[in-house]
Amino acid sequence: MALGGVAYWQSTGARAVPGLVRELHDPEASARIRAAGALRAIGSPALPAAGRLAALALEDANQDARGAAASALGRIDPDAAAGLVAPLLRGLGAGDVQGRRAAAVVLGNLGPVAKPAVPALVDALASDDALLRNRAVQALAAIGIPAASVVPALTRALDDAEPHVRHAAAAAFAFSLPGDACSAAAPALRRAAAGPERSVAQVAEVGLANIDRMKKNADVQALVYVLESGSGRESALHGLAKIGPRARSAVPAVTRALKDEATLHRYLAAEALAAIGPPAPEAIPALGETLADPSGLVRASAREALARLRAAS
Repeated sequence: MALGGVAYWQSTGARAVPGLVRELHDPEASARIRAAGALRAIGSPALPAAGRLAALALEDANQDARGAAASALGRIDPDAAAGLVAPLLRGLGAGDVQGRRAAAVVLGNLGPVAKPAVPALVDALASDDALLRNRAVQALAAIGIPAASVVPALTRALDDAEPHVRHAAAAAFAFSLPGDACSAAAPALRRAAAGPERSVAQVAEVGLANIDRMKKNADVQALVYVLESGSGRESALHGLAKIGPRARSAVPAVTRALKDEATLHRYLAAEALAAIGPPAPEAIPALGETLADPSGLVRASAREALARLRAAS
């Protein structure tokens, strides 16, 4: 019945939003979680739900409901989602350890718009609390950018004293990060693959297998195909932003995505061009036009990308 309800909300699109917003006030956490998931699937037409989703992401008593609300908000209204980073960072840096763990989880659920939280999440990997380290690893994997900060931190986590932290780090290389990142972490992944915990070893082996795809450039080609096919654009742009300069062949497709209807896609396109950097000088005119984007988040990312590209020209 629950799955049927979600399918109904998704099929009716924006018309479903008022009813889903009412469900976000339901006393049952499971109902709030289902409503947030349906709103996330609707995407930007669910903008009227942004205020309630932001409140739930910060204040809901149920951790899963907070995470579901944050995930929905990151897709529906990336600017509002980015506005939650500052209060969540305060929660990550102070207070009881349970509150710090919760803040790390919600930051991860916000996704790539929580990029400013990466330094604090890296610092959390030095915590004495193993569960906080685990949550920080998962959040870093979900945010994914900038790879220059995320990858070294996750590589160190592959040697964490706790198996569940090592497993989370290995899973990041296996399922969230591109082959380039796995290549940089290859020695640590090999240690994890040879370790005594079979569950960690199996996941580390998947990360090592990603290196072969990277050598064939298959990951970039596949992401460009997904990007241009019209479905899965979010994951494709996020993946290209993690790869960086080696994604040079994707520049034309990524540049076109700067005009995408979805704010999150435009933001990720600008982030991908910033990560590719100097090899993408032909994107400068389009990035210049993006400085007039209605989203402050997109404009800030475009400015960063332009600074990188112009510094090399």
